[in-house]
Amino acid sequence: AGDAGWTKTAPEGWIIDDSEMAGVGDPATDGVTEWAGWSFADKAWWIEAAEDQDRSTFTLGTGTVAIADPDEWDDADHTEGLFNSFLMTPIIDLAGVAADTVQLRFASSWRPEFDDNYHQTANITVSFDGADPVEVLLWESDSASPNYKPYATNEAVIVEIAVPEGAQNMIVTFGCYDAGNDWWWAIDNIDIVYN
Repeated sequence: AGDAGWTKTAPEGWIIDDSEMAGVGDPATDGVTEWAGWSFADKAWWIEAAEDQDRSTFTLGTGTVAIADPDEWDDADHTEGLFNSFLMTPIIDLAGVAADTVQLRFASSWRPEFDDNYHQTANITVSFDGADPVEVLLWESDSASPNYKPYATNEAVIVEIAVPEGAQNMIVTFGCYDAGNDWWWAIDNIDIVYN
């Protein structure tokens, strides 16, 4: 635990957008600081710091993983509002890709929760050549929703992404939002496969 446990510094080229996070940037108002938006943490440290609660079932994730954990974030006082955080990849080159689809593959740990106050939601969007993002995945915690994603804390996910003709690059964004004292979404081993 301590200095080597977690960081808000993303890998080179990646961007964390916490502009919609309640109280972010001020330790007095941002809830549990290390979980105020997407963070990167040693998985074993995360499990210990959060008292497990099935986080240890994420065996597909190893070493440092990307974590959105509104459950832990809400354990300290913060400015009124919700957990809304977005993690963006670097620009991914598509020049010369002949296929009309690519696959986004990643390891995922998703524990949903839905109640009167919070509606933990996850999505993935893709922006081609700087255009408006297109949603390619939507997981909701509401069991009545057609997009309901049940408890899946150790899953290999594959998302088919349709590539517009002539697209030269794309940016993929992982969003975790509309959450409060809910659970988490953690990801690791992100890969793009050109079909």
